[in-house]
Amino acid sequence: MKRATSIRLDEGATVLCALVVLAVVVFGGYVFVPRDKGLSGDWSAPATDGDVVAGRVLLSGGNAALDLRTGKSVRLGSVVGGTAFYADDRLVVVKGERVDSVALDASARWTWRAAAGHRAIPLAATGDSTLLADCSPVTAEGCRLVGIDRAGRQDWEAPGAQRPVDPPREALPRVQASKVGGGGVLLTDPVSGRTSLQPGDAFVAVPDGPVVVPVVQDGQCVVSLYAAPDPLWTRVLGPCPGGKQPQVRVAPDAVVLQWAGRTERLATTTGATLPPPVPTTVRGVLAAAGSLVATRRVHSPGDRVLLPRHDSQVLELRDATSGEVRARLVTEHPVQLLLLEPRAVVVREGGRIVRYDVDG
Repeated sequence: MKRATSIRLDEGATVLCALVVLAVVVFGGYVFVPRDKGLSGDWSAPATDGDVVAGRVLLSGGNAALDLRTGKSVRLGSVVGGTAFYADDRLVVVKGERVDSVALDASARWTWRAAAGHRAIPLAATGDSTLLADCSPVTAEGCRLVGIDRAGRQDWEAPGAQRPVDPPREALPRVQASKVGGGGVLLTDPVSGRTSLQPGDAFVAVPDGPVVVPVVQDGQCVVSLYAAPDPLWTRVLGPCPGGKQPQVRVAPDAVVLQWAGRTERLATTTGATLPPPVPTTVRGVLAAAGSLVATRRVHSPGDRVLLPRHDSQVLELRDATSGEVRARLVTEHPVQLLLLEPRAVVVREGGRIVRYDVDG
């Protein structure tokens, strides 16, 4: 009798242990699943394909644009085909001699046409004005520059222009720059048509931004930034390493100049020297903004029999210095990072595009 009781107790203990193990596995599986953290939804919109342009808008087929900051979208449904550009808080679509413009908030809309058979080429835009090249199909010199105002009317023109060799793509700078055969960079203001010839033989036109012109003068490296025909600032950086111009890259807050063995970072707004960025210890960085870096990983359940769940897509925003997770998005849908800002992130998440504010 005692032996049978002992056997039953042993069996009961075994069952109890199995239940405890099962509970630990199930509970642990749920406890250690990553959770959303530090994000608040701002807006969402139906997902569309397309490319992010100038860190501001998503341009998609059918001449549509989604403002990634406000969530507002516009579509020029009356225009079939053509090439879409983002410029000056507007969607600009060019097809042959026809140019259409609509504000991202749909508050203003206009159409302008060049002469029949001509080709309109957008070059720059700022202050609600658009600079175009109106080119004849006959000769390379058969172009004129025209300024179109906020109502779609021609405001000024400059005949005798060369056909643009490398016109902007997807987004227009705020001032037009072109190299001059005899030397120098010619800058043209879209609003007034005023021009200025500046020293240099190369430039970087930033989409929806300024033009940066580096030049070697008397062995010294000089760099200037233009949002108009006159420089916003100019810096003399001392002797150029090897007498060569730097490679130029423009970030939202810095102009980065790189030579072999030397890097300079200048504030975009003032030209002041910036300290080097703090190296991050975070691996697999997708994007960086301010003190945040974004990473993405896939979380898989440890036991798919006991926990028959799908993989989770995990997007984490970490402190670039410490690696601490500041915010986290967990979803079973495919997730694509579209835009990272110091206090917000925009993702394509399944069938939606969502902007989240970063808390704290």
